[in-house]
Amino acid sequence: DIAYAVMEPLADDEEEIPENFAPAIVAESTVTLRTMSVASAVIELDTKDSPVFVFRNAGNDHVNIVYRRPDGNIGWIDPSTTKVAQG
Repeated sequence: DIAYAVMEPLADDEEEIPENFAPAIVAESTVTLRTMSVASAVIELDTKDSPVFVFRNAGNDHVNIVYRRPDGNIGWIDPSTTKVAQG
């Protein structure tokens, strides 16, 4: 199971995130992650009215995310291949 939350964005006129910024949680739910291919996850994203879909990648067993980008294309986040920034 995984829990996620939708948070309130910063005002558009703010350039820096204040040190004491604490976004309001407006929704929270728990779901069971399904194991599937990235292609199947993209199909799920296209059939659901949601900008993001979280799943367990059948190829590497890691939690992945596919999402609809503002330009209409699909983005894919695979943390197992993402380099962690140092510093």
